Amino acid sequence: PLWGQNLVPNPSFEDLLTCPNVFGGICTGLAINWSCGNSATTDLFNECSSNVQWGVPSNAFGTETPVSGVGYAGMVCKFVTPNYREYVLAQLTTPLTAGTWYTVSFYISLAESSCGSNHIGAYLSATSPYLAQWTVLPETPQIDYAFGGYLSESNGWTLITGCFQAEGGEEYITIGNFHDDTETSYDPNCGSGLSYYFIDEVSVVEGNAPEELIFDLGGPEFACNEYVIDPGLSGYYYVWEDGSNGPTLTVNETGTYSLTISDGCNTGVDSIEVTIGGNNPPVDLGP
Repeated sequence: PLWGQNLVPNPSFEDLLTCPNVFGGICTGLAINWSCGNSATTDLFNECSSNVQWGVPSNAFGTETPVSGVGYAGMVCKFVTPNYREYVLAQLTTPLTAGTWYTVSFYISLAESSCGSNHIGAYLSATSPYLAQWTVLPETPQIDYAFGGYLSESNGWTLITGCFQAEGGEEYITIGNFHDDTETSYDPNCGSGLSYYFIDEVSVVEGNAPEELIFDLGGPEFACNEYVIDPGLSGYYYVWEDGSNGPTLTVNETGTYSLTISDGCNTGVDSIEVTIGGNNPPVDLGP
């Protein structure tokens, strides 16, 4: 259950003026209450489309079943054209209240025809940030994916979530990549010149102030050659001290290793001491 009402109208891009059949369906207002954050061509996909390029689940960019309903939007987060960006923009049903904490969330899925990148976020503002160019919006998002990994999941959806304290009066939400090309990179395991994501189920709800997450990595531990640190947790973003984001960390050197976990709003940190005893140089008894 949510804490309160979702302030994002038409959060899953289901209410339509007409079915999408061309590029830029979001920008032409086909999804009620949604528009583009700049002059680029953010797309709309729906089961009702008579053009296979804008259909659901299969379309011009890949195949994905909606989180809910029969439609979703799609946008470019990096492209061969320098600093080309696409955004989705909506006016909230009511302005945010100063001093109140809000949880913002949305789901993304990488289109199979494209390559994962490392930035996407949400910007809440009192006025529309629309820019009459197709380039990066010069704004700082309150919610920004900042966990060091590439957003490369194309089989299913990845939840992006976070919370912030409103200054008051914010009534527009804009979602996309607010970082320029010098700060945005492609997944090195992919060679595409396009990073394109489907987006669905956008939410802004009143929530609670962040709290510290308490967990225990255990230890100290001893191993001969290597040790797998396994927190045994699920539903969190992981950031190990080496910057990796996997659910476990395999170490082969003696040391203290730390892990930061987050559910988007709440954060916790713990560390574990590991001794590796089998990596000593061989003993030389002499002749």
